[in-house]
Parts: sequence; C-alpha cells; structure tokens
Amino acid sequence: MLAGSSSLTDDSDDLPSGEVGESVVIFQKYDKNSNRATNDPDFEMYKHVDRYGFALNDDVQPGESGEEEKVKRREIRREKKWLKLLRSWSQYQGTARLSRSIYKGIPQKFRSEVWRRLLNIDGQKQIGLYDRLRLAARLRAKDTKQIDLDINRTYRNHVFFRQRYGFKQRSLLNVLTAYSMFNRELGYCQGMNHLAALLLMYFSEEDAFWALHILMCDNIHAMHGFFVPGFPKLLRFQHHHDRIVKARLPRLRNHMESQGAHAALYSTKWFFQCFLDRVPFSLALRLWDIFMLEGDVVLTAMAFTILKLHEKMLMKLNFEQLMEFLQSKLEKNFGFANDTAIYALHATMATLRRRKQLSPPPASRHETPTELVGANALEHLADAPCSLSMNLNSLDYSEAGSIIAFEKVNASYENCSHSLPVRNETISSDKSSMKSELEKMKTCSTSTVDVLNAERTLHHVPSYYDNLREDYCCACSPAPHFDQQCTTRGKDNAAQMERTDNNKDDLFCIEAGPNYITRIRIDAQ
Repeated sequence: MLAGSSSLTDDSDDLPSGEVGESVVIFQKYDKNSNRATNDPDFEMYKHVDRYGFALNDDVQPGESGEEEKVKRREIRREKKWLKLLRSWSQYQGTARLSRSIYKGIPQKFRSEVWRRLLNIDGQKQIGLYDRLRLAARLRAKDTKQIDLDINRTYRNHVFFRQRYGFKQRSLLNVLTAYSMFNRELGYCQGMNHLAALLLMYFSEEDAFWALHILMCDNIHAMHGFFVPGFPKLLRFQHHHDRIVKARLPRLRNHMESQGAHAALYSTKWFFQCFLDRVPFSLALRLWDIFMLEGDVVLTAMAFTILKLHEKMLMKLNFEQLMEFLQSKLEKNFGFANDTAIYALHATMATLRRRKQLSPPPASRHETPTELVGANALEHLADAPCSLSMNLNSLDYSEAGSIIAFEKVNASYENCSHSLPVRNETISSDKSSMKSELEKMKTCSTSTVDVLNAERTLHHVPSYYDNLREDYCCACSPAPHFDQQCTTRGKDNAAQMERTDNNKDDLFCIEAGPNYITRIRIDAQ
C-alpha cells in the first residue's frame, strides 16, 4: 500500500505534496474542534436518545418501550450471574455455560468487558505501537481524505458521532488511518468505518484499534478476506448462502431469482458488517455478541434465518419491494422479538452444523494477509524519535508549521548527544554502562525545563524516555534504582535507571530489551 522507507520525512516524500498538505489540513480540523463544546445549540436532543445512544425518530416519544423495559429488567436479573462469570473467567472460558449466557444476551453494562475477553485484546496489544502509528499517520496515511468523507456519514444519529470533527470522530479518524498503515496490504476500505465506529462505542481508542486488527486477522473472524481487492471471502460466503437457500428454501429462491434479487444484491452488508445497518441495532448487538464468540459461522446461519423467518412475506414482493424490505425496512422493524430471532438462529446453526453446511468450502484464494501484518510498520517507524512533547494550547496549526515541526523533530534528534539508540538493540544491564549513559544525559546542554516550556513546535524531550518492551511491566514504573530488579515478572534484560539527585522533576526511566517497542508520547494532549 504505502511505499516503505525508514525515515519519517523520507516516507512522507513518497506522497504528492498536495496530498500531504490535504491530509495535514484534515487532521487540523479535527484537532481544532474535537476539544471544543459542540456547535449544535440543540442540547435537548440528548434527552431523546435510546439506551444505545441513537437519536429517536420524531414519531417516537422519549422513554423506553415495553420491549426495552423487559430487556432491562432481564439484564438486571442476570447481572449477578455475569459478575460470577467475569470473576472466574478462566474457569468458564470455552464452556457451554458461557456460550448459553452469550446467546441469552450480554448485559449492556458488561458488553465492553466481555468483548475484550472474547477477543483477548490485552494479549494482543503491543504497548506504544498504536501511539506511534497514530502520530505517523498524520503525514503518511494515503487514505485520509476518503476516511474523512466516510466519517462524515458514519452513525451521525449517534451522540458519539453527531458533532462534526468531534472527539469520537477524531478517534475514528485516528483508528482508521493508523490501521491503514499497520495493515499495509489492506489499507483502508469502505465499510471498515462502521466496524471501527461500533468498537469505539465500547472501547477506548487504542483498544478499538487492536480489536479491529483481531477481527481482521484472527482465524475465526478473518474479516481481512472481505476487504481485500476482489473480495474473495465475500464471494465465497455469498455463493455458499445461495447454495443453502436453493437446497432448503427452493420456492423462495426461485421467486427471488425470477425477480432478479440475487444474493449479491442484498447480502453484501450482511457479511461485510455482520448485519450492521441491516437489522435493528439492538439485534445487531446480540449478533455481534455471538460473532465475537463463534466467529464468521454466524454470518451464514443468520443470513439463512432472516430469509426463513420472512419467507411468506418475501414470496409476495417484486424486485423493488424485495430490495427495500431487505435493505431498509428490516432495520426499522425486524418483525420478530430479538429473543425469537436468536432462538431461530441457534436452531439454524445446530441444523447446518449437523448437515456440515455451517461453514463454506475452504478458501481457494488468499483471504488472509500474505505478509506479517505490522512487520513493515515496525520497520518504517524504527527511526522515529523516542519521545515527543507538544504544547497544544499554543501550537500554531498552520499547514507549513505542522510539516516543519516534524522536520525539526528529525533534525533535533540527529543533533541530540543524549539520545539513546531507538533500533532493536539491547541496552547492557551492566551498572557501569548504565551510569555512563546517565552521565551523558546529565551533561546535555539543553535543560529539561527549557524543553518542556518551549512552545509553538515539537521538541525531542531529553528527560523522558519510555522505551517499552512488549512484556512491559506497569508495576515497575516509575523505575526503581539501579540495583532493584522487577519483582513482578523477573525482567532480567530490562535496564532501568533513575536520577538520584534532589530534583525530582528530572526523573526519567529507561526500559529496553530484545524486541522492545519505542513509545511516542504527546504531552498535554
């Protein structure tokens, strides 16, 4: 996707100057507006939202419907059971009890934590990498303009994404541009914006990034194949869906074929987005609960379940009516209670599994990444400065100033006598070696206070180093003294240092070892 280079400045030179400037201007708009109060004076709209944050239609009165009240009461009754499951997760993980509980529905207040554990986000995170990708994407992401256009039409009726250039829209921009650099083979594809937006409703920005990566690249979800050029996994699932409908609902299939309503016309978003924007959001969440647990097998089963539940209705419709019903009317009114739909889905999955039709035939083309995702990103970011500081209150957000600031980072980094190497090298744990590095930093001519108080540009921060390994131990930060080892995980390779003079403002920490990751920090952001 993006041409490789080991330098931040050199890599941005691969983009046309107009494209770089356009990307900078787009990010400036989000930077300027995301922390301001909303420009929309109609604060009353926040009283007219459902329990998921979506604005109610004009014909819907504020307050919860009878169905929503029943769901909330049932969730409250089941909260104690879910607390027990979460407290003993390792005991219940992979058991039939956990599966039954998820099919019954995850309480809204626990959905974030359950999704996190089902995806094993904490086990996939590489500390500091997302921050580096997010920062570098401001100049190097090629799809910034298209992402910005898609953000403008992503869940604008949700309180998180209602304000143009608001803080959640900025998070969505950051996640999508960073991931387009991380998965360079895939880049950005339309449709990913809704996936990332859903994840941002339940996760922090960094967790949403890693959740998106897991959904794209793990074995049971493997959504990468839906978005690569040619859409091989989409075609495979649509073909399998058509075969099942032909075998099990032959009359309906013949009717829809006679009307020209082929599977490719109505099922694209079913598979691309796991039914987001095609069924009511409350039902879509229930489907995503099961999708997180079971993986992509739920897509085939639910696609068939929708047609089976509405077979009688669909038999009466012509082409235009079929498309309208399947693409818009179902989202507004599914026609069945969520529990009924999930019960039917569970029965369909059991039947298809018994008949060995739950999964489509194996892929005949590459649907998974052909190169290690993130490997190139790490290589291209290897020469980035190890720490950055920005005074956002006084920063000049002009286009030229933004580009010059990044150039100054590289220049100041090259001239810093106190800089430690940022490539994958192991810092010696020998005390004498560490003390010599300490003396180099103490003799730096630029004082910490001067650097931290400097305004209107980016600076290399001599007093702050946060070189984190993948197995970074938060219990050891701030760093202990020279002779103190990590007592939590026994890090033998870590080199940790602390100034011993009386000025505690000059505290700095170094932790490095094989395969460490250098973290970029922006102060006061």
